[in-house]
Amino acid sequence: MGIETIAFNGTNDASGSPIQTIVSATNPLPVSASFTAAATSSVQGIALSGTAVSGAPVLVGARAATADPTAVANGQAVDIMTDKIGRFINAGFAIPENNIEGSVTSTATAVATIIASPGTGLALSITDLMFSNTGGVDTKVTINNGASFAFAVPGTLSFGGREVHVKTPIKLAANTALTFTMTPATTLIANALGFKGV
Repeated sequence: MGIETIAFNGTNDASGSPIQTIVSATNPLPVSASFTAAATSSVQGIALSGTAVSGAPVLVGARAATADPTAVANGQAVDIMTDKIGRFINAGFAIPENNIEGSVTSTATAVATIIASPGTGLALSITDLMFSNTGGVDTKVTINNGASFAFAVPGTLSFGGREVHVKTPIKLAANTALTFTMTPATTLIANALGFKGV
């Protein structure tokens, strides 16, 4: 162990001398504590793995968030993020406040918007799509990424439906709405789930 110098009540005692006063009428609590050590020092909790938590052990913590923080640069340190009760936010998903969903009914071949654009600097990532064809005509659905083609949904049969669930979210261009077209026209209900982020 190295020699420790501890400060109480704002003053430093000489190394090796006894601490005169820790608590007094004018200073009920110590105002500072510091030490210098000749050897490596460590900080640890008081509860081992597999034992009951008691007292004030040093536990692993994270940053609770209800909005995305500012993105850091490549190679910089970044906080681990959880929701408000400590559930980890994993890559590919988002905090609950950034989850999005949308629904629209279309009866024409014109572009239809399922989810509006999320705003400047943000992009939609789509995880689930559901289509219900309540008309009497088979149709083909094309999902758009802005003005560009994203992918085609297998033929949606009359009075039937299609579901698309992806393991890797489909990220659209920044500030771009989720839209679709169909050919030929029928009565089609489109639903989508996903999240928004940078």
